[in-house]
Amino acid sequence: MSLRKKKVKTMLSLEKVLETVIWQEIISLIEENRVVVVTGEAGCGKSTQVPQFILDDWAAHGLGGFCNIVVTQPRRISATSLAERVSHERLEREENHVKSVMEEVT
Repeated sequence: MSLRKKKVKTMLSLEKVLETVIWQEIISLIEENRVVVVTGEAGCGKSTQVPQFILDDWAAHGLGGFCNIVVTQPRRISATSLAERVSHERLEREENHVKSVMEEVT
């Protein structure tokens, strides 16, 4: 294996370790607090990856059926696109588990 490939493999391994630490921190915060607000750069996975990770953690503990996750979006199109994206990533039909609910807020 070339040196470059080894470096890339090492970087990917470190990235996985960092991801695991971050996910564990998020799960700990959720377990310790009634409300957790996740902030981050656009595209970092706040709306798509974090909810799935939470659901997977609950499911691993036999609590998946009791897990309700709410993700808010500022616009209808964003909410619909998000629901479709998460359903697609989870290989599920949207109407089964992932829903988008629209409500006018004034």
